Amino acid sequence: MSENIQTVTQETDHAILVVWGQLAHCMGIPQAFAEVPMSQKTVIHTPQSKVLEFLVANLAGVPYAKDISKATQPLDQDQAVAKAWGVDGWADCSGVSRTMHTLTETQGEQYAAIVDRALQPWIDQEVQIALKQGPLELDGDLSPRPVSNGSKTYPGAEYGYMSNCLQLGYQAAMVSMRSPTYGRLGLSVTHHSGNTVSITQAEGLALEAERSLGRRPMRRTDLLTQRIQNMEPEQKKRQVNVAEAQQKLAKTQTTWFAVQTQQGELARKLADLEKEYQQRNCPERPNSQLAHVRQRVEVWRLRLERRDQTIRQAKDRLVKQQACLTDWESQKTHLRQRLKRFQVENDANPNPLSAIFRLDAGFGNSENLAACRRGTVGEDFRRKTGQKSLKSHRKPCV
Repeated sequence: MSENIQTVTQETDHAILVVWGQLAHCMGIPQAFAEVPMSQKTVIHTPQSKVLEFLVANLAGVPYAKDISKATQPLDQDQAVAKAWGVDGWADCSGVSRTMHTLTETQGEQYAAIVDRALQPWIDQEVQIALKQGPLELDGDLSPRPVSNGSKTYPGAEYGYMSNCLQLGYQAAMVSMRSPTYGRLGLSVTHHSGNTVSITQAEGLALEAERSLGRRPMRRTDLLTQRIQNMEPEQKKRQVNVAEAQQKLAKTQTTWFAVQTQQGELARKLADLEKEYQQRNCPERPNSQLAHVRQRVEVWRLRLERRDQTIRQAKDRLVKQQACLTDWESQKTHLRQRLKRFQVENDANPNPLSAIFRLDAGFGNSENLAACRRGTVGEDFRRKTGQKSLKSHRKPCV
């Protein structure tokens, strides 16, 4: 006995989204999205399905939310895509915008975590395949996301140097890896304002890569220990500078006190002479004793002013030297804390990752180079300048 099987054919302008929707169903993404608690009410479409629609629109490369409904091939009219993603239909762009506008940071993190968990097995598989061919190759960079210079509707947009000119917009901190299967596999993207500078993001990119991979390299505690030891002579030198500045200030204060005492005595003597001259009704002549004392008082007054300036300079120097010493001691304390953290991480890392993390020259200040040699960003550090790629020196930066 045979059954009649009816085949339903639906046309679509987004065929790849149908395939991705079926894959997402197998990965459990739409089902997990539907379970995220949200306080918005459901009229026709649930708020969870609108967040899912926003995800699909991003996968489709829709540049603006309004294009969900007003593009040449509007996504919200494609029933084949909706069915593939497990919903009865898509909401209008205005409904999606309202839902995303009221989305809380906690809810956004829940949705992002769902996608991360779904993709993690794929990343783990590619990492294992890539490691069979040698160290894992990672790339990090800031990718500009400019908007209209006259726009006032983009929150957090700032002017920054993007694509060789000053533009308003954002910077996307992106990390990817070389994939034997797919060629290039994206690991993470972090949103920043447009005025973000590369050198401030190197360690963040590396740590984000480790978070995405779920693995990290062995921390070079030996090099970090060496750097801390190399800080000792400089710290002693700064302590000596502070002691010398204190001695200089004390000596200057002693001299000032002596000058101030002498100037005070002469001022009292001048007051007595002026009173005496007035009682005697004697005029003050250029070569008289009163004129001579008055000149001496003026000389010592000027000398006291110079000593005041010398004391201010000595105090400023002492404050500067103390600040230098405090900064150096703070750096050393920070590095010691980092060393303890690295030792704990190494003890909990029986299978360290072997990786090459590549960044362009804009990330290469001394602190980032020192961090890379300690194993924060991997076993190697390459600076790409045009078509050339230069490996950093093996000697650690201290």
